[in-house]
Amino acid sequence: MKNDYKEKGIYYMDLGESEKAIDCFQEAIDINPEDAEAYCYMGVVYANLGEFENVNACYQKAADINPENAEIYNEMRRRLINTNDAN
Repeated sequence: MKNDYKEKGIYYMDLGESEKAIDCFQEAIDINPEDAEAYCYMGVVYANLGEFENVNACYQKAADINPENAEIYNEMRRRLINTNDAN
């Protein structure tokens, strides 16, 4: 089954509607708790909101789900936080 909530979350994220995007990504995760990509997208939204504790939690969960990509997730998390700190 395709997870349309993740697609809707990306749509809302692109529109800058952060709360709707987070709600959609959370629905996607509720449907498939092993969806590391949904956690990553949600982390991006939290980074845009400056909620870095949530960024860390999302990327840590993605790394826990998909440990072979943990290094990539940690680098993405670092870059999101550093980029937003610079702004």
